[in-house]
Amino acid sequence: MHRHFAKISEVKAGGKELNMHSPFIDDDGLKFWMNLWNGQWRDFASKQQGSFISFVAKYENVAYQQAYSRLMLQILQLGGSIEFGEEARNFSAAVNYEVNLVNSIEVFRPINIHSYKSPHQADKDAWDYLAGRKLFDEENEDSEQNVFYMGVEDTKYSGRLVIPFRKDGYVYYFQARALYDQFPKYLNPPSEDGGPKSSFVLYPFDNDADHLIICEGPTDAISLRVQGLNATCTMGCHVSYVQMDILRHFRGQIILAYDNDEAGASGVESFDKMRKKYCMSAFSLLPLPKGYNDWNDAHVAGINLRRHKNKNVSLYDDYYKILTQL
Repeated sequence: MHRHFAKISEVKAGGKELNMHSPFIDDDGLKFWMNLWNGQWRDFASKQQGSFISFVAKYENVAYQQAYSRLMLQILQLGGSIEFGEEARNFSAAVNYEVNLVNSIEVFRPINIHSYKSPHQADKDAWDYLAGRKLFDEENEDSEQNVFYMGVEDTKYSGRLVIPFRKDGYVYYFQARALYDQFPKYLNPPSEDGGPKSSFVLYPFDNDADHLIICEGPTDAISLRVQGLNATCTMGCHVSYVQMDILRHFRGQIILAYDNDEAGASGVESFDKMRKKYCMSAFSLLPLPKGYNDWNDAHVAGINLRRHKNKNVSLYDDYYKILTQL
């Protein structure tokens, strides 16, 4: 930060603070301040403030999620430690990753719509799972979203289908699902050595769409996307402050689509409380089609999820709460 802006502005840096001219508008003093320990900044000239991710988004004139993805990749490649607020402290992917994310992806075998021809039985098993769950977008065979991976032998991801979280051509996270009798069922990149926690991550989505469906897991999000809907997942049924800090920048309709169980209902209440803290508008709810356990089950059964969404979305407001309590 200091080296970059010292080339174009007077910069004062001492301890954990950086002070300089506004990078957004002309000012007659050093009216921009940033805390270098947690990334929080405030620009008294342009009357803006926010997190380090929001600063990068504004400065580089890119979408908030794109800035988030770029920063994650840079941290993964270079190592280091950056803090993103109280809950997301030590948001970094340190060089001490047990299996560095970038290196892991290079080692994994790609699985695509043609992998039924692979000489490796594990690759065929992965293809059978993906095809059986209808997770390939057959209308867009060459889409990068059709590229998954298979964990290779002699690694802890052996025998696991790797579902990549890919944005702008690169993978910033993944979930590895067991294909055989393995425990646990899901493995994520390790966070104990500095990597991002799963609660810091959202499955990639279109930031410019008119709606965003939020579900629990990546296979649900992929199922909705294959049917032409914009979807992400929160890696469980509770949203974190880090995830909400990303979602609050989405300008379209936010639709919560957690599972129809007790945990899902608790997640809805938690989401509602947190969105009020961020002064976000009321969101909508989308229940699962009757008789199905998750969105992928409904997708595999041939339910038209776009039509279901258009007919069953309800605004989660006080009127809705009163009706459902009668």
